[in-house]
Amino acid sequence: MAQPNNEPRRRYKLRVNFVGADAYDADENVRPYRKLIYLAYATQRIGNVRQGIEEMFTKLYPEDSGHKVMRLRDSLMCDVSDDFLVSDVFDDSPEVYAAMEGLT
Repeated sequence: MAQPNNEPRRRYKLRVNFVGADAYDADENVRPYRKLIYLAYATQRIGNVRQGIEEMFTKLYPEDSGHKVMRLRDSLMCDVSDDFLVSDVFDDSPEVYAAMEGLT
């Protein structure tokens, strides 16, 4: 569906890596616990994306549903504010790290 200016809503194909909340250093080759693809619109707030990623994780991996996504990080493992827009953070790289409570 097109927006009023006839431009299609841009979607981002985010590659989500689930890591422990203490995993910060991308140079240490942090091994993700799980991985998935998440589609997000450019104008979505990161907080909404974080909630959506957590819901998708619970649906895909019900045996691990007790884990909560605490925050999202960009490809350089920098924490991202829930108030930012997807287009502001993930234009350079679709790599997302979902820092989860209870993972090591």
